[in-house]
Amino acid sequence: MPCRNCESKNLIMNDSLQLPVCLDCDMIQANRIWEIRPEVITKHYDEHINVLDLILSEFDINDYRIEILLNYETLKRDLILRGYNLETQMVAIIYYTLQTNDEPVYIRKYSKFVGAKLKLVFKLSKRIAKYYSNNGVFLLDNLEKYYSHAKCDRKIIENFIQEYEGTLTRSVMAWFFYVGSDLTQMKTSELFGITLQRLIRAKKVIENG
Repeated sequence: MPCRNCESKNLIMNDSLQLPVCLDCDMIQANRIWEIRPEVITKHYDEHINVLDLILSEFDINDYRIEILLNYETLKRDLILRGYNLETQMVAIIYYTLQTNDEPVYIRKYSKFVGAKLKLVFKLSKRIAKYYSNNGVFLLDNLEKYYSHAKCDRKIIENFIQEYEGTLTRSVMAWFFYVGSDLTQMKTSELFGITLQRLIRAKKVIENG
């Protein structure tokens, strides 16, 4: 079977990962996970667990594995994931789950790692958030996690928060963080798990009160 990313047939089994890897674009074929047993090669039936565990292990986010799996089963049961491939489903659910726990999300890295299309991941994420009726309000309890990822002027950020009279959404918080830190807009978007366009729109929302 050809590479899921570039359709090249130049694939080779990586012995350390036990996964096929494309020699042309370096994409790991996460949807084709095989288990090697003595004299027998068998394909896993629960491919979604394999793809999930691969991402969680690579980016050291195993603490939310059970919650992610519970979300997966619920969304699958109610057909929310229908029409999206396995890689897109897993990245979108990880994205949603980490967001609801106010954890930094590196969605572009997760998508690139398993070959998921970022645009589809964001589209499915919105569907998931709508299903769970999540209003996108940002909780400040775990803000320390974001401070640790950049050089910040906390007083500037705290003043923004205290003076802002609107709803403190994730994108609004991301803009405050961008202004009060040394991160670029792209890096800020990645840290807060939002699109660059959403970050820029937040500035207009803030300015319009």
